[in-house]
Amino acid sequence: MLRFIYVILLNLFRAPYMIPKMRREADHPEKYSAEERYELARHCIRLMKVTGGIHTKAYGQENLPKEGGYMMYPNHQGKYDALGIVYTHRRPCSIVMDKAKSIPFL
Repeated sequence: MLRFIYVILLNLFRAPYMIPKMRREADHPEKYSAEERYELARHCIRLMKVTGGIHTKAYGQENLPKEGGYMMYPNHQGKYDALGIVYTHRRPCSIVMDKAKSIPFL
């Protein structure tokens, strides 16, 4: 939990720039493709990873189907699980999250 707070505090100076940029891209899907919006989300996650000294390794990506959909389940309910899944996927994906357990920053 301390690392989570540490990452948030050290990235507060980026918020005035990144939040409006993300909002602008989300509000205008006709101007920005899903891939461009997804890359911005991955960029934000990368900035948080670098700030917090977090290293992510993905194994078994070659076993994922190239076409069609699939569902992934994290092995525990950590705050980083959703971010790790988004960061390691090259193609856009979405996250289903329980509203009671979600936090505003995620």
